[in-house]
Amino acid sequence: MLEDEINKLIHSPKRLEIMGALAEADWLAFKRVRAETGLDDSSLSRQLGILNKAGLLQMRKTPTVVGRQTWVSLTPNGRESFRQYSQIVRRLLIEP
Repeated sequence: MLEDEINKLIHSPKRLEIMGALAEADWLAFKRVRAETGLDDSSLSRQLGILNKAGLLQMRKTPTVVGRQTWVSLTPNGRESFRQYSQIVRRLLIEP
């Protein structure tokens, strides 16, 4: 069944929103991901950590005048996992 093929890690609403935002860009600043998802810093950090640990995204920090900025990007595995997830969801919506 298609439902059994859904990646449960991505299927979480918060993580799905993050993955969707990141799928549209190479790298996004933490602040931009926060703005696009509406998550607070703590919740976003927690979800990014889960996705990072699973190998679906990567993070890097760059120095700024006032400290450091965190950047986030999907890994190749993350992009492929999101693509597969999207295909399964489309098939579920189309097939009765």
